[in-house]
Amino acid sequence: KSTLEDCTPSKLVSKDPLVQEQHADNIQRKITPWKSMNIETEQEDSSQRLSKSKGREYEGLIVVASLIDRLPNLGGLCRTCEILGVGKMTIPSALAVKEREFTGVSVTAEQWLPMEEVPESQLLDYIQNLKSAGWSIVAVEQASKSVPLHSFKFPEKCAIILGKEREGVPVEILNHVDHCVEIPQHGLIRSFNVHVTGSIVLWECVRQRIK
Repeated sequence: KSTLEDCTPSKLVSKDPLVQEQHADNIQRKITPWKSMNIETEQEDSSQRLSKSKGREYEGLIVVASLIDRLPNLGGLCRTCEILGVGKMTIPSALAVKEREFTGVSVTAEQWLPMEEVPESQLLDYIQNLKSAGWSIVAVEQASKSVPLHSFKFPEKCAIILGKEREGVPVEILNHVDHCVEIPQHGLIRSFNVHVTGSIVLWECVRQRIK
C-alpha cells in the first residue's frame, strides 16, 4: 500500500495571479467600479461620493425593505440594490448600516446607495404617499391574487415591497398595494430567503428595463 510518506511533493511554479493564460479565450473582467466613475472628492461626504450628475441607473425603482429585521439580509439586499442600480432602498432603522452584521455583507454598498429610514409603524403612510406621487406599489408575496414573476410587466415607477422573514407581507399592507407577484416554485420548501427573493425579483425588473 502506498502512503502519504511515499509521496514526493511536486515542484511548485509561482505565477502572477494578475497575468492571464495566453490561450484563455474567456477571462474574468471584474473591474473596480470607481475607476470608471466621475468621483467628487472635495468637500464631499463619504456617503455621497458619486457625482450627483450621474445619479442612479434606475431612479424609478424603490426597494422597500422596512419589514426586514435581520441585518445580514438587509446588508445583502443593499449590496444587490447598489449593483443593479436601484434608485433607493428603505430600511427600518438608520442604525442598521452601522452594524457589523450589515456591513460584513454590504461591503460598503450603503455608501453609494440612497437609503431612507422608514420604520414599520410608518410604512402604510409611506406607501400612500408614494401612490399619491404616481408610484405603483408591488408586493412580493404568495397570495390569492399573485401574478407569476415571469409574466408580470413592472411599471416605470414602482416600489417593490419585501415581506418579513417568516410572516411575509402583512395583510394590512397587501390591501393597499397595486400588484402582487410571486416566484414560481417546484420544491418542498415554502419560500426563499428574503434576500434571495429580492435579488431574483430585482433582476427581472431590471432585465425588463435593459435597452
